[in-house]
Amino acid sequence: MTMLGKHHSQETKDKISKSRTGILGTDACKQKHSEIATKLWRDPAYVEKMKARPHAVLTSVSRASMGKASEERWKDPQWRLGQVTKLKEVCGTEEFRVKMRDIALELWKNPEHARKTLHRRTPSGVESIFIRLLEDNDFKYRYIGNGEIVFGGKNPDFININGQKKLIEIWGNHWHQGQNPQERIDYFKKFGFDTLVIWASELRYPEQVIDKIQKFDTL
Repeated sequence: MTMLGKHHSQETKDKISKSRTGILGTDACKQKHSEIATKLWRDPAYVEKMKARPHAVLTSVSRASMGKASEERWKDPQWRLGQVTKLKEVCGTEEFRVKMRDIALELWKNPEHARKTLHRRTPSGVESIFIRLLEDNDFKYRYIGNGEIVFGGKNPDFININGQKKLIEIWGNHWHQGQNPQERIDYFKKFGFDTLVIWASELRYPEQVIDKIQKFDTL
């Protein structure tokens, strides 16, 4: 028998809510719903369908209301502790970290993903210094670290614009600490490009960097 269109007393509504909570609140039910939702949202057709539904578009008022509600929940120490505990239980495991790393690696193999992710990136302070050095010495390299050109999911910093298949990478001493630049060189070599890696600390000695680029250009 359908309940559509039926009007219940508040007592009846409370009983129905309590009975459903008892079923839906179990770990088995939550796990089942999670698996179903995960499967659905991996289907591009389902995602597009959900985006097209009227309720998928939130108004500024709705967003503000949801934001305020979330802010109020996080003010509750007990609720906040529960959420943090849950996050640690799920995200703090080695299995989760490995899974997220593998997902990220797969995404970056897609050149379109790399371009979309990097398209707003502007040159860093160190890269800006290097750009001025290139311009002052008429070196024929252009900045492409904004995702303009991607090789198999990897985006180099500078590319030669004078007919040579050469790249230049600027590596920060902090962010690339412990990394082997030869791996980057070997990677781009697979695409037919020679690569010069310059460490940020080297830019303190511009004459040496200029000499390094000149030698690289004559190879």
